[in-house]
Amino acid sequence: MLNLSVSLRGYRLVKGIGYCNVVNPGAGELEIILNDIERALAARLWYAALTVTLSLPDICSLLERPEDERWSKREKYAAWFNEHVAKLHYPEFTGDDCYSLRGGVVHHGQFGHAKSRYDRVAFSLPDGRGSVFDRMMSTDCGSFKGTTLSLDLALFCQRLIEAVRTWYRDNADDPNVVANLPNLVRYRDVMEGHSNGIPMIA
Repeated sequence: MLNLSVSLRGYRLVKGIGYCNVVNPGAGELEIILNDIERALAARLWYAALTVTLSLPDICSLLERPEDERWSKREKYAAWFNEHVAKLHYPEFTGDDCYSLRGGVVHHGQFGHAKSRYDRVAFSLPDGRGSVFDRMMSTDCGSFKGTTLSLDLALFCQRLIEAVRTWYRDNADDPNVVANLPNLVRYRDVMEGHSNGIPMIA
C-alpha cells in the first residue's frame, strides 16, 4: 500500500493564504509546487495532482533556457521527461507520449490525444486493494476500442516529484536556472504596489 505521509524533519514553514505550507528545502522555489502536488495526493484530489504534475517537465525544461528561449515546445518537454523520468521508470511511455497526455488532460480534460501512440492512458487510484501497475492493454469493450496504457497515478506523480528534486540538486547553480527561478509562481506576503499587505500567489 502506498504511503503518502511525509516526515517533517529538515522541512521549513512557508506562509500561505490562511495557513502555513510545510516545505522541503531541497528544491528551492520549486518546492512550493511539489508540496502542493503532495497535498493534493494526500487529499485524494487526483485530477488536480495529475494536472500540475504534468506541467513539471515544462517548468524544469524552461528553467534551463535563456529568457529568449523560454517557450514550451514538444521537443524540450519530451527531452526532459526522457532524460529524467522515462529512462528510469517508463520504457513504454516516452516524453512524446507524456507531452500528448499533458495536452489532452490540461487543454481538453481527457486522457486521449490524437498525437499519442496510445488511444487512452488510464490511471489506477490507491484504494487499499492495491494498484494496477504499469501495463499496456488492448481494449474492445462497449464504446471504447483501442490500446490503453495503465499507470499508477500516485506513483507517477511521486516519480516526477523525485525527478524534479534530483534535477534541481544537479542544476541549482546553472546560471539560467538561477536567473529564472525568481519568476516562478510563489506565495508572497507582500507584493510591492499590488497587495496592500494581503498575501498573494504571484
